[in-house]
Amino acid sequence: MKRTTILTLIILIFTVVLIAHSERNDRGFHTPMELEYYQRSMMYDSTLVDGWNALFAASGECNGCHGYDPQEVASVDAEGNDINVVDDWRATMMAMSAKDPFWRAKVSHESLVSPALQAEIESSCTDCHAPMGFYNAMHLGLPHYTMEDLKMDSVALDGVSCGACHQISPDSVGSTFSGIDLKYVEDTIYGPYDDPFAGPMQSFVGFMPVYSEHMAKSETCATCHTLITETVGLDGQLTGGEFVEQATYHEWVNSAYNTEDEAAVECQGCHMTRVDDDIVISANLLFLPPRSPFFRHDIVGGNTFMLDMMKEHRDTLDIRAYAVQFDSVRAATMRMLQENTLDILITEEGRTLDSLFIDVELTNKAGHKFPSAYPSRIAFIEFVALEESGDTLFSSGILGEDYEVINRDAEYEPHYDLIDSEEKVQIYELVMADESGAETTVLSQADFALKDNRLAPFGFTTEHFAYDTT
Repeated sequence: MKRTTILTLIILIFTVVLIAHSERNDRGFHTPMELEYYQRSMMYDSTLVDGWNALFAASGECNGCHGYDPQEVASVDAEGNDINVVDDWRATMMAMSAKDPFWRAKVSHESLVSPALQAEIESSCTDCHAPMGFYNAMHLGLPHYTMEDLKMDSVALDGVSCGACHQISPDSVGSTFSGIDLKYVEDTIYGPYDDPFAGPMQSFVGFMPVYSEHMAKSETCATCHTLITETVGLDGQLTGGEFVEQATYHEWVNSAYNTEDEAAVECQGCHMTRVDDDIVISANLLFLPPRSPFFRHDIVGGNTFMLDMMKEHRDTLDIRAYAVQFDSVRAATMRMLQENTLDILITEEGRTLDSLFIDVELTNKAGHKFPSAYPSRIAFIEFVALEESGDTLFSSGILGEDYEVINRDAEYEPHYDLIDSEEKVQIYELVMADESGAETTVLSQADFALKDNRLAPFGFTTEHFAYDTT
């Protein structure tokens, strides 16, 4: 009886909130009776964040139409699979960006190293990892948005949620970087389909759906996937220098995938699974014409380790996703890593009585450097030669139980053209140096690259105008 009472109260409160909020927008055309029917027919998922701040709505407010359809008509592919936007998104690293424990630990570390710059450091980190908190604070005229602000901000803790992408003004995409100076529109949701049916979204959540071609373009990703940091000296003061922490977008700009013809591949083309079926994109509005193509919001990266860790500790981290949703994102991530990221060709070049000569050729299939983004990411070659009995003759690049690459140099491993010893490991990475030239893992103190042997994408050239940021 107690559970029923609580559930009834939650649904009642949710319905009242929706009705109250719909009154702030007079552009809707539904009658009160129609609104009540639609609101009661929506499935309420209490695990999602709901509510608003001055600029954004949390994902729970979008779930009624773009989440699971109990009639199993909307957001269903030709084979009957549920591919709804909200459930696909909620176990992605985008959804968990503000709760990522590695990111939080790194922000804390950076602030401890440069305590006088803590507010600036935290603002420069939350602008992309908690954009619905940071940009709401900027909208309200506040000077900073800190980790302390984030703690109790449920909308910001929703990570890179719906509005963080769909409310970006077309005027600012591709023209600002390092997570700053994005323009957000207060009452508009941009989407990739023309002639949207606007009434329900206006009535339920107070946003006007508008078509804009930028939602299917890489420029939408540019601001947060090009990060240039200001260098802090060993004395704790800004040096005036800068460091390109990541230039994933500019790496794509300087690639064969950035073209105006049919060979073009946008970020969304790899990182969001394309479905060419005709998809009804909103529940409760089954008369809507289906749309195609449909891009699933599984927003895959390459980090299965973090997905596994956050799945295991989802209660501790307050992750609003179920195990099966993590499994789905992980499977999509593995497909991309195994099928669309890298090709390896191994050729025997010769042998003697006691030696075997092997050529290893790697081809980067990604639209950016591999690996890309934060410098802690590495790729390494694991090479093992075995006897017929199974005994190991030679090994290089073995991952230990502590997740460290065995025989990796303490500072960093140089690039090799020839591996002829188990002490040598081929590692592709970006290694940062501080102003003194010493290797560092402190991003704010990074001044230049000691090593960058990452694999460039097809078409990458040193003559391109974007080369200086890649």
